[in-house]
Amino acid sequence: MRLIKNYRFRTGTKIAFSELPQIVHQFMDEQGLTSTRFLYCFKDYGVEEGESKKSACEKILKDCPSLGEIHVCKSDSRMGYDTRWLSNVDTNESFPEERILPLMKKIHRHYGFASSLLRYFDMDFFNHRICLELDDSRERKRCEAKGIVFDPSMCEDIDVYGSGISLYRDVSGYATLTLSVDLLHNGEVLDPTSYYEAMNALLPKIKSEEFLTLRLTDEERVQIAKTNEQAMPMIEECRAFFKERFYDEKKQNFLPCNYSVANPLKKLAKRYGYSYRFVYQGIYSLEKRTARGAILQIGVEAGPSRYSLGARVSLHGVGFEHSLGVSGKAVQTQEEADALLEQIFKIVDEFEATLLPSLDALFPPTPDWFTIFV
Repeated sequence: MRLIKNYRFRTGTKIAFSELPQIVHQFMDEQGLTSTRFLYCFKDYGVEEGESKKSACEKILKDCPSLGEIHVCKSDSRMGYDTRWLSNVDTNESFPEERILPLMKKIHRHYGFASSLLRYFDMDFFNHRICLELDDSRERKRCEAKGIVFDPSMCEDIDVYGSGISLYRDVSGYATLTLSVDLLHNGEVLDPTSYYEAMNALLPKIKSEEFLTLRLTDEERVQIAKTNEQAMPMIEECRAFFKERFYDEKKQNFLPCNYSVANPLKKLAKRYGYSYRFVYQGIYSLEKRTARGAILQIGVEAGPSRYSLGARVSLHGVGFEHSLGVSGKAVQTQEEADALLEQIFKIVDEFEATLLPSLDALFPPTPDWFTIFV
């Protein structure tokens, strides 16, 4: 099992993308860290057929030919534009960073990439280096869905898991610096707070969010798949419980609406023993630990005021996430919203007292460090 804590700083336009590598090096120097793997991925969507101007990939290759060959993926989902990219992620071979650093201002402002991604990985946090892992399963599934032969050298998107720092920017100006730290060492979960605080000090007034990434071994995946299969009859019984009791009619509400959900949810969370979490605009998460440590979640979505107020009940643990029930209704007033939320929590409370203990018992204990990211 591999447990990675991620801190994503939304740098946006507050810090120029070209200045982020300097911050990375300052962080490593101050913390006594080294990185042994530098990866890049530059992507654009080509040019229209017949145009004489060069693509972003062609422009940077003129300045740095050692970046390799341009990969092209034909796509009909972008109005006829081909996806073009330069990357060393598929080879997993580190690239000399000093060849790219002089080009950072051009990468930021001149070449015109749709997205740019730089990774400083295999960092030795806690004086221990754990090499990164590559996962091309998304690309394999994409090829399978399209009925084409999978070619590792033509993977447009490969997921990378490991310890290090990722720098990302897209054409819209959205940019992030993500600090990723492996936590599990010799069976012990270590505390990465000092690394976060050090990076946070270098990025003053930059908002951040944190989440965990869990990577199971092949043996662990086989075992949890077996457990999930054995639990399926009970899961279906739980789903039938909610389907019978929940009101679920998601539709657009064409009449004027005026209600809020934050305060009612806080009161309900306190009454029924849930922790309340505001995720982002219109999205809320209410969470409670089961007797064996799994997380029972009530996810509430209050979309644009003319749409349904919805909730989803689910159970989460190491290697599993099972949706159990969905409720939704196009309410118009605060009274209707309050009544719907009250009804949802009463039904979930009934579920906790009847079926949840049997479902919970089918899964191994969930460790205290486990959290869910919405």
